[in-house]
Amino acid sequence: MHVIVNASCTNDVNLWHQRLGHLGVDKLKLLRKQTILDGFSINKDTKLEFYKGCMLKKQHKGPFFTEGRLCTFVQIIGLVHYDVWGSTKTISLGGIWYLLTFIDDYFRNTFCYFLIGKGECFSKFVEFKMFIETQTKRKLKIFKSDNGKEFTTKEFEGFFWVCGIYQKPTTYNF
Repeated sequence: MHVIVNASCTNDVNLWHQRLGHLGVDKLKLLRKQTILDGFSINKDTKLEFYKGCMLKKQHKGPFFTEGRLCTFVQIIGLVHYDVWGSTKTISLGGIWYLLTFIDDYFRNTFCYFLIGKGECFSKFVEFKMFIETQTKRKLKIFKSDNGKEFTTKEFEGFFWVCGIYQKPTTYNF
């Protein structure tokens, strides 16, 4: 593949650096050497200007928490956050209106379940609980919500009581 450059184009290496997603000098040299890119000259003394975009491209995402965790007293699946999202404005091809998410506070693993109606929350929760406890060989201890009413039915309250799961609403500090 060759990139054909119009003669009226600039010979500015910095412009090509920007056009090609802030490629480094080494990559630009390689493209020039392989004659994939023509229309500019580059040598060993070529320096690129500093751009904010370059720094953002090279920036790596750090860990979510740098000091302390919300869940300091338990291990995996000790504290699980959940939320129901929906209803959507447009129904999916499979008839889905809602999205149910469970997030493990310790590892930040997210589990998603698609729902046709909010009435499926209990069965999906039981499915999630069985799956996660079987895989991790640990018990779900605390279930934290955004004060939604989906998980406050008598069915859930009885199930939480029998399983020994503490249901805790999220507190907001504004």
